[in-house]
Amino acid sequence: MDHNEAPLLDALDRYHRLDRYGFTPPAHRQGRGADPRVRDILGADTFRADVLASGGLDDRSSSGGYLKKAEQLMADAVGAETSFFSTCGSSLSVKAAVLAVAAGKGDLLVSRDAHKSITAGLVFSGIQPRWIRPRWDSKLHLAHPPSAADVEEMWERYPDAAGALIVSPTPYGTCADIAAIAKICHDRGKPLIVDEAWGAHLPFHEGLPTWAMSAGADVCVVSVHKMGAGFEQGSVYHLQGDLVDPAHLSECADLLMTTSPNVILYSAMDGWRRQMVQHGAELLGSALDLARRLRRDIDALPGIHVLEDEAPRRRVLPRPGPPADPHGSVRARHQRLPGGRLAAGKQPPGHGPQRPPPHHGNPVHGRRRRLRPAAPGRAAGPDRSSPRASCPGAG
Repeated sequence: MDHNEAPLLDALDRYHRLDRYGFTPPAHRQGRGADPRVRDILGADTFRADVLASGGLDDRSSSGGYLKKAEQLMADAVGAETSFFSTCGSSLSVKAAVLAVAAGKGDLLVSRDAHKSITAGLVFSGIQPRWIRPRWDSKLHLAHPPSAADVEEMWERYPDAAGALIVSPTPYGTCADIAAIAKICHDRGKPLIVDEAWGAHLPFHEGLPTWAMSAGADVCVVSVHKMGAGFEQGSVYHLQGDLVDPAHLSECADLLMTTSPNVILYSAMDGWRRQMVQHGAELLGSALDLARRLRRDIDALPGIHVLEDEAPRRRVLPRPGPPADPHGSVRARHQRLPGGRLAAGKQPPGHGPQRPPPHHGNPVHGRRRRLRPAAPGRAAGPDRSSPRASCPGAG
């Protein structure tokens, strides 16, 4: 596909060139009816870009087809089979995923560190959650994602559950072993939803942790406004495999979403996808270099140490790429990490090597993803399959 295109953004530009006067909402008439004091602060271009989707620029499911084309380009850019845009945030996207997977089908295994939107979806859908306990880090006083063993234990207790949902990256910046968890779910013929709201950037640089689709998740929800150049409430939810029907997922989202989607949000997500395909590796590479230097400087301060990436570098296929993710948490020097490892990367006298935590670092199992042709501006390469212990930017 041609990733030089930005169908929604380009359509908005053409719409402006027509210089039409609309007789439909929004009633500010592209700023003509807005208070000048408001225009002075928000900007005239904000009002110009706020046009009606249906009957104006496009519609959620009809009209010019710009939205559908933009979603297809997004899916192609990140290697998903299907992608959907949401202008109601990942709060809507994850509710739609919960409904599509479990409504009327049984209980749902849910990581207890779930966002309030997931809890809200459970409440109004009547789905019974079966809570998976996250791993509490008593040293850092934060929660890590559940391990694959934790998820498997819950499946043994609730074998009739409709699916599972985990959060990765967590708001603290740690990532789950999605590949191992996905395998456990798929061995039972059940789908895995990953709330990856803090991971929209992960597909666009080889030095970042594996993103959910590459690790085998069935549905993945990302917030473009959190880790991308999107406006607040911009979200994308991705789908692959045959365990969740894309039409059913879309219908569930349609029940929840507004009938007046914001074209500004749509267009920003469309433009961000083009930017990341063309320049994402360079931009993220620069950010990683800056973070690497910051980690080094912090690590040089007396008495503190930056938590290192705990994940073994195992992948389905060998590939070049930068070393460990340079972001992470700061903790006291020589405190033990979960699973017995030391933050400083060395054992004190009298202690042998410790095993890494069980929730990091397994290669992809089960379903294998095919290699997708590289989009223009991206290097071809195999899917990444090894999760990392920390994710940049979360928090």
